[in-house]
Amino acid sequence: MDDVAQGVFLENEDGKKRMTKFTRAGTNIIDVTIPADVSAGDYSVFVVTKPGTHYFTASIDSIVTVA
Repeated sequence: MDDVAQGVFLENEDGKKRMTKFTRAGTNIIDVTIPADVSAGDYSVFVVTKPGTHYFTASIDSIVTVA
């Protein structure tokens, strides 16, 4: 995606990082490749999309741990 405000993001107290590789596997399923340069730690995950003129954000209720 050319719009850097859209995509899949990991966020923790150090900031947020946009994932550059992901595959939409279904209506509510996204497979994400976490790059090697993401620091170990606990992250919240959210998706930002813009189906029209407004941005929408969806979050999951789980924490992702990168080791």
